Amino acid sequence: MPYGYEDHDIYDNGFDENLIRGKDMGIARVFPQNQPQIKQRKVKQEHKATYKNGTLYFLNKEIDFNNKQNQKYLLKILFKKSTYNWPYDEIAADLDWDETGVDGWLGNKPAWKIFYSAGNGINTAIAKKTQIEDFIIKNTKEIRINPKYM
Repeated sequence: MPYGYEDHDIYDNGFDENLIRGKDMGIARVFPQNQPQIKQRKVKQEHKATYKNGTLYFLNKEIDFNNKQNQKYLLKILFKKSTYNWPYDEIAADLDWDETGVDGWLGNKPAWKIFYSAGNGINTAIAKKTQIEDFIIKNTKEIRINPKYM
C-alpha cells in the first residue's frame, strides 16, 4: 500500500472507504442535513428606540422634547412609520400645513426647512446624552430615523 494509507481501506479503484461512508469532513459540506443543528439565540437589540408622549427612550436614556414643539411633532410623525423615508410634503400634510409652512410659526419658512432644522435639533439632543450623532438621516427632500436604531 502507498505511504499514508495504512490505516484506511482502499477499494481497488482507489477510493477511500471512509470518504465513501461519509466519515471525511468534506462530506458535511455536500450533505448539510447530516450536521447537528445549531440553535441561534436572538440577540436583544441594544439600540432600539421608542417614543411616547414627547419623550424619546434610547440607550437607557430619556430625552425630553416636550419644550421643543417642532422636534416633538417631527418625532411623533416619524415614529408612525419608523422605517419609512418621509418626504417633507407628507409631513406637512400630516400636520395640515401646506408646503410653504405656517405664518407666525417660525416665520414664513418653507416646511422642509422647519423639519430639516428640527432633525438637526433631534440629532444634537440625542448626541448630548448618548454620543450617537446619526439618529435622524435627512436631506433636502426627505427625512427618516436611521434603521439601525429601530
